[in-house]
Amino acid sequence: MLHEDKLFGIIPILLTPFLESGAVDEESFRREVRFCLKAGAHGIVVPGMASEVFYLTEVERVRLVEISLEEVEGRIPVIAGVYGESVERALESSKGLARLGIDAALVNAPHFCTASDTYLERHFGEISSVLNVPIVLQNYPLPYGEALSAGQVRKLIERCENIVYVKEETEPPGHHITELLKECGSTGKLRGVFGGKTGRWMLDELSRGACGNMPAAAWIDIHVKVFNLYTNGRENEARELHGSMMQSIMPYQSLGRGYAKEILRLRGVFRTRVTRAPQLIALDEFDLRETGEIYKKAPFCVGAELSDA
Repeated sequence: MLHEDKLFGIIPILLTPFLESGAVDEESFRREVRFCLKAGAHGIVVPGMASEVFYLTEVERVRLVEISLEEVEGRIPVIAGVYGESVERALESSKGLARLGIDAALVNAPHFCTASDTYLERHFGEISSVLNVPIVLQNYPLPYGEALSAGQVRKLIERCENIVYVKEETEPPGHHITELLKECGSTGKLRGVFGGKTGRWMLDELSRGACGNMPAAAWIDIHVKVFNLYTNGRENEARELHGSMMQSIMPYQSLGRGYAKEILRLRGVFRTRVTRAPQLIALDEFDLRETGEIYKKAPFCVGAELSDA
């Protein structure tokens, strides 16, 4: 939540559920938002990479943000993702979101290209002027973003008024977070740096000074508990729980969103595991059986029965 004018904690990227027809499943999406609230999320992000943002129409992107705001009712921040392969495309998204009353925006660098510093400044500057909310700069490597150096990030923070957070996802994230905090700390503007990568490195990131993590939503209750344990001085318990969580998270790296959606389906949140984004590997019967076994042993903190979520 907003705390002393800051974003912090575990702020999940929501996945987009689809019906078998391929249409967005709004009922399941509402359950996902309520699930995140029940799990104690400190905010939510939609759409993002995990949301299959590049495979959503502009109307669908805006609608998911609208639903999120309706369900959240001001209890936690709603951060809208802004993605586009050009300034013009990103501005189209920004203008659609500006009227909604979002709390912040997660803005990615132009993807599928290497942009000049001048272009990057224009990209973030024009989006900033349209949205006029705190911006989280998502530093994501090619092909879906651009791995900016700490020096480039500092210039953007200095020259674009609303950039006050960074989500760092360049490998290895911990080292980049340390460099960012050192490089940008003297600007007086940087309020915090988040990790991503499904929270695989979140304890290392927190120890380096990260203010939280923005993981995919399927394991949000465990992420929240790990964060709360760690920040309350119970590091050994946090590490034990994080280690237990990793068995469930690791298949996501190779099996992709279909796997995360199957976890949410087993948890009673989604009705299908349908994806729009092309999957390198489709889940077969062995994957599904193994996912079921992993699900049974995962240290979930919120019950599987979510009809009251």
